Amino acid sequence: MSLQVRESPFQAGRIPSLDGLRAFSISLVIFAHVSGTRFFPSFVAARRDLGNIGVRIFFVISGFLITTLLLNEITAKGRISLKSFYFRRVLRIFPCAYAYIAVSAILTWLGWVTLSTGDFVHALTYTVNYELIRPWHTIHLLVAFG
Repeated sequence: MSLQVRESPFQAGRIPSLDGLRAFSISLVIFAHVSGTRFFPSFVAARRDLGNIGVRIFFVISGFLITTLLLNEITAKGRISLKSFYFRRVLRIFPCAYAYIAVSAILTWLGWVTLSTGDFVHALTYTVNYELIRPWHTIHLLVAFG
């Protein structure tokens, strides 16, 4: 019988303590979104502010993790490859963003959401932040790409 020695999650590049903080931040955002629905009790006055705080916590965590990855790369290789960094970001963000745009298109086609052709042009060209009046549905892409 042989014993298998498994690598700790931190050694594998994961910081387990951040998972709880990430879950908390996402919960705040989901709570803020759900609080805008028809039958949700409105006893929490600052519910939208809680969602904003959740987004900010999530971005701080992301910034910390990205910085840690870049520092690890510079320690290991002596330099940072921006080409590789942006390629990894594209592989991580674009599939989700395009899935979001596709679902938005389906919901628009079904008549459940109202988005114009211009809204989709801005979403597909990553120029949502240049749109003067942004529909609520495309603001999520501003956060992802902006």
